Amino acid sequence: MNPGNQVVQALQTLLYKKDFVSLQKLLVPLLQRQPGNQLLLRFRAASSFSTGNYKSAITDILVCLKHTPEDIELKLNAAKCFAYAGDAVKAREFCDKASNSDRPECIPALIFYFEKLSKQACSASLNLMTKRALNHINASEKLALALLNTLIAVEDITLANRLWPKIKKRFCTNENANDFILIEAQLNRANGHHQSAIKSYHHLLNKVGQNYAIHHNLANCLWDVNDTTAAISHYVQAHKLKPDFLPTIKNLVELWYESGQSALCSDLFNRLADKQQLGDEVLDFYITFLIKVKQHTKLWSVLDYYNEAIVPHKLAFYKSEAFRIQGKTERAGDVARQAVSRRLSCDERCQLAQTLLVSHQYELATTCIETVLSEDRQNQWALSLTRYCGSEFSPGQNSDIQETDYIFEEFIQPPESYTSLHRYLSDVAEYLDELHVGDDSPLFQTLHRGTQTKGNLFSHRHALLTHLQAELTRIANNALNYYKTIPNPYSGFADGANAAVNTAWSVNLKTEGFHNDHIHPMGWLSSVVYIALPSLDNDKHEGWLRFGQTNFIRSKNTVFHNVMPEEGKLIIFPSYFWHGTYPFNHEGRRLTVACDFVPEEAVTAV
Repeated sequence: MNPGNQVVQALQTLLYKKDFVSLQKLLVPLLQRQPGNQLLLRFRAASSFSTGNYKSAITDILVCLKHTPEDIELKLNAAKCFAYAGDAVKAREFCDKASNSDRPECIPALIFYFEKLSKQACSASLNLMTKRALNHINASEKLALALLNTLIAVEDITLANRLWPKIKKRFCTNENANDFILIEAQLNRANGHHQSAIKSYHHLLNKVGQNYAIHHNLANCLWDVNDTTAAISHYVQAHKLKPDFLPTIKNLVELWYESGQSALCSDLFNRLADKQQLGDEVLDFYITFLIKVKQHTKLWSVLDYYNEAIVPHKLAFYKSEAFRIQGKTERAGDVARQAVSRRLSCDERCQLAQTLLVSHQYELATTCIETVLSEDRQNQWALSLTRYCGSEFSPGQNSDIQETDYIFEEFIQPPESYTSLHRYLSDVAEYLDELHVGDDSPLFQTLHRGTQTKGNLFSHRHALLTHLQAELTRIANNALNYYKTIPNPYSGFADGANAAVNTAWSVNLKTEGFHNDHIHPMGWLSSVVYIALPSLDNDKHEGWLRFGQTNFIRSKNTVFHNVMPEEGKLIIFPSYFWHGTYPFNHEGRRLTVACDFVPEEAVTAV
């Protein structure tokens, strides 16, 4: 039996007025008389959600879903509760269920996914939700813009360019013209038309006045063209207008750090803490920053202070990381056991697996890796760890392969207008020199004593780079065709019809420079081509590329192959292969271009 109309109206009025105390008082006796009433449970769930009691809201929503399992709104509400409770895995699971329909009622679930859940989603999840969104894209401006923003963020520019004219024609009006100018400027930046984008951002600032999003995007563009002073100025302005906006904080911290102004990073976080503006996402980044720069004392101070505000499994993960960077392997492993949870992101579970492997907890490490691969079967980080888990692990990898067979080498060819490869590489090097700025190595990259270009290198529309991209793509497909003739290292590895560029960047290492051992989690095939080299002592492997040594197991040498650098040589390899470089001592620079490839279907699928 449902409550009477007057009671329902009273509940709706209290919910609308956000009088949650009175709402709960009214619900208590009603639910005592009718404990399983679906309508009353929905009201209580709405009240619980609004007051931040997400666990209680989830409990009531799941009870309701048992009775009405096809209710799209309930599934979306469950996704929202799990998301705000910090369980992104469950949030995406319910968002998937809520959007798995051709009915227009699923559009809010798709919007929520692209606005709130897409940042840490794997490529398989993004591709699936993109296909669903395309079925409804003509019905919702909000969905169309959320999808476009996501495509730009993940650098799927091919699809974004294809959709943009249709979306603009369908939805752009005089009332929302500024929103479309902003997105068009973002697309121009992604396509390498930086000056056009900068002009649009200045036009918007003159038209609408101070706006954090415009300042932030303008700063991104200015950073792309190496105007770091102006970029910092606009990031600072964006931060003043919206102090808790994480993308601005991330970029400002990274830019300050690379400019040798790391003290300003600490000042920023201290100000946010003093003003109680360290929300969950910003706090997570702050802790990640402290771990990266190995500020042990400050890290433990922050963890102690925010002990009650951080959910237990996340706190255990942070403490495990704190012990790890202090070299306390056993303590890190012990605490890591407490952090094993599906509520961690895939990256966090992989990092946890590494800590567990170092402390010889192979079973728990295997559990972490299997969980990641159950969500994303081609997760490169998880695949990179399987060979270190012992014989009990079998994720579909082929243990009989010869890993050296997958290291493919070929020299690029110069354009027909050049008489030699050396002359072409010299011109490429001269152009790349203009793009390398900064005093310190990038904060969240693997290189030491050197610089790395920002963004996708091939977004710079220059004939030299256009030819280089074509050569890298040609050779990557030669490698793919070769891979199809030998056993797959894991299931589905060589299924792609063609290899397509995902993103590229240039690295300029200076004397004593090197790369930490790492993998490329956003790739499928990875590559490096040597543009310019110093004098190297090859007997000592100076500046050579090595494969097989991890960044977490140092007790023994696990290198299985070394590659001697040669100008113009391109090396292709699976992105999950651990690789790094040896330092070199001679004067000069080791200038390279690296590129990640994905299967062409992942870029162009619609």
